[in-house]
Amino acid sequence: PVMRRFFTLAKSAKRLYFPPFTPEEILHYYRDNMREVPLILRAGARHKQPEANGKFRVLILDSGAGILGGAISSALDSVKNLDDYQFFVSSSIQSENQNVRFIDKNELMVDYVKEMDLVIARAGFNTISECIGLRTPMLLIGEAMNPEINENIINLKKVGLGSFISLETFRTGLADFLPHFVAHEYKTISYNMANHDMPLNGADVVALDILEHLA
Repeated sequence: PVMRRFFTLAKSAKRLYFPPFTPEEILHYYRDNMREVPLILRAGARHKQPEANGKFRVLILDSGAGILGGAISSALDSVKNLDDYQFFVSSSIQSENQNVRFIDKNELMVDYVKEMDLVIARAGFNTISECIGLRTPMLLIGEAMNPEINENIINLKKVGLGSFISLETFRTGLADFLPHFVAHEYKTISYNMANHDMPLNGADVVALDILEHLA
């Protein structure tokens, strides 16, 4: 019933705004009342500089609902011997890894994205928007039963702005996966991030479009 109501309202809306990487079939279905817009980033972000002592800085983000907490703790246990890496996680995560720095759980984790070498996270749209806007490479965790997340990963890999790691590999095999990824695929993603020309003014585009319709 909820989804049926959503589709009814969406079809009757005067305007629907879709961000980059929206599947073509969705754009086609709503072609009569939709507009594609650039990425939308937060205004007034406070970019914070972490202490990493020259190490490769990796920010690991949980979902808002905290569904990856256990997997993150296991992953951190598996990388305790990667001395060239500094991992940053929320203080809500449990770990005794000496290469882990904790960010207070009441802080906005995304405030640290700009100063990281790599972000490991779910492929939620807010996360990928921030990473693309701030040009920080992404390693995205897949979810078997989440088509939105998997669609985002496919599209980001296609344009070379991110890569994929399965949840199981992240949980138990990150120590082997990460150095190989950084030595090979990371270089291409980092280059593409530094040189992409994706527009980031989605909020302005939406606001101006609404004002034009109200005029």
